[in-house]
Amino acid sequence: MSTVDPEFSRVHYYDREKDFKFLSKDDSHVRLIKLFPMCKDKTPSLTDYKRFHLRFYIPRDIYDDKCKKISKLFIMLNGLDEIEHFTLYDQLGQGLARYGYASVLLPLPDHLNRNKKYRVNDPKIVEKPSDLFIKEREKIYTGYLQSMEEIEFLV
Repeated sequence: MSTVDPEFSRVHYYDREKDFKFLSKDDSHVRLIKLFPMCKDKTPSLTDYKRFHLRFYIPRDIYDDKCKKISKLFIMLNGLDEIEHFTLYDQLGQGLARYGYASVLLPLPDHLNRNKKYRVNDPKIVEKPSDLFIKEREKIYTGYLQSMEEIEFLV
């Protein structure tokens, strides 16, 4: 059985032109990232919060046997102001996979790998989502609408 390495769970910049990346495999699950399905445009834009990678956690036995199908998938949403680490979601995804459930993390706009820091690949630029909500209050509502649209699309 493996544990979640906090450094490995740190958010990194991934090329938003590439659709798929294999991250890890252990005795219970496979972790990979894939561009969100609404990413139709090939040119990433700094203002386009819809071009990002989803983080998938697939039970290893399902991943290894291409004839097996995923019967249940949990969609996880992150908490407020999470920017630096996927640790909690890596732990949850790994735990769910041990019980045969697949899961996917859909980061909220401006959170985790959707934060401007990772969109522009500049570690000096960090926009804390709660600060943005305070400065531009309509972002709470537009972010909510966008999240609902993305959940519906993903389902």
